[in-house]
Amino acid sequence: MTERTEGDEGLSSMSDSKQGYEGPFKFSYPDDYVVAPGVVWLIEGVLLKGGITWMYGPPKSGKTYVAVSWIGCVQSGQMWAGLKVRQMDTVYLAMEGHNGIVRRHMAWKRVNGVLRPTRTALVRESVDLASKPSLDRLAMAFEAQGRCPGLIVIDTFQRAAPNTDITSPKDTAMVLSNVDWLRAKLDNDVSIVFVSHTRKNDDRFLGAQNIYGWIDCMIKAVPKDGSLTLSCDGIRDGEAFDDIAMQFETTTVNTDQGPQTDRAIVGRASFEERLFAQDKAMATKTTADKEAVVAVLRTRKGEPFSFTDLKASTLSSRKLSAALKELVKEGKVVQPEGEGHRPYILVPDGERITIVADGSSASFSTVGLVRPPKGGTELNQIPNLVQGVLNRTEPNTKSGSLLGDAICSTLPSIDHHIAEPSHTPELKEALADD
Repeated sequence: MTERTEGDEGLSSMSDSKQGYEGPFKFSYPDDYVVAPGVVWLIEGVLLKGGITWMYGPPKSGKTYVAVSWIGCVQSGQMWAGLKVRQMDTVYLAMEGHNGIVRRHMAWKRVNGVLRPTRTALVRESVDLASKPSLDRLAMAFEAQGRCPGLIVIDTFQRAAPNTDITSPKDTAMVLSNVDWLRAKLDNDVSIVFVSHTRKNDDRFLGAQNIYGWIDCMIKAVPKDGSLTLSCDGIRDGEAFDDIAMQFETTTVNTDQGPQTDRAIVGRASFEERLFAQDKAMATKTTADKEAVVAVLRTRKGEPFSFTDLKASTLSSRKLSAALKELVKEGKVVQPEGEGHRPYILVPDGERITIVADGSSASFSTVGLVRPPKGGTELNQIPNLVQGVLNRTEPNTKSGSLLGDAICSTLPSIDHHIAEPSHTPELKEALADD
């Protein structure tokens, strides 16, 4: 019995609560751990061991090639795209083109130099994820055939749940709850990968929003010009991986109809090759993201904008933040210094302000105007305001000091930054002193 001290009357001892109980909902205690359980990967940084991954993309985008490469690498222990893999048994529920999966698996082995049998298992019969009896029969089939999978690919979700509506939160919750029941029954901390499609009218995933609450990772397959990029918005218990450019290689597969051509993803790429392909894909993607942000900002006509204002764009928060960071670094967007939520300002291309006084001139760029003027004044109004100060000032009083004082009193919330000046010392001091 654990000795209790004063103030512990409402607390039960851990030894008391554990003793002799072996029923459901048995407690576990963080204090019992000498070291905390760490994140375990099936494929380093991509697939969580024991997690549920949802991979989606348009038809014919190459999703199945990715799934076949995952199955092949995990079953054989080969590296995937230069990443470490935990070797485990695998099962592929090939409900959308069994024969095509066989050819693609043979192509993957040939491209990646896998000579020995991998014992990758395919299931060609339909499985109804909405039916627990169907899943129970699947589990019994695994056991009868000596298969205890660490990875199951379900291709596709729509084929595996034919009598449900994938856009219905109720139907989706039922199906994913049944999948969790199957995982508990297999008792192998099995990872599940769902292959699914995008919507017909856009590139968003097809499904109810509550899917995000059930899965551990959402991966988008983005095809372009015959290549394929995997993009991730987030991984539970881990950081979202950077975009991964897939490397395809064409090969010949022997079939009962003679040699046929197919292709496969190269899974044994060197670390340097993977980084080069990844950097190239990221540079292209970041440029497109920056262009998308600038296009939105130009519609605001010089008004300050916040990060929240831009969240309505098609970019995710992670990609929006990265694009803004690059734009600030390049000087195309400026942000004031200080604490809290700071607004951003788009710098108009080539816009400069020139002030002429006593035969001398000073020119400075709107890059220096990093704080939005009070009262909603827009950046493109600044030249007019400065000219207004000049017009209201008497000719014989347009000295540097008086002009600087007039500008600062008219625009009290603007930081002044002088670029490439040619002016009197008084004018320089007046304009540089905020």
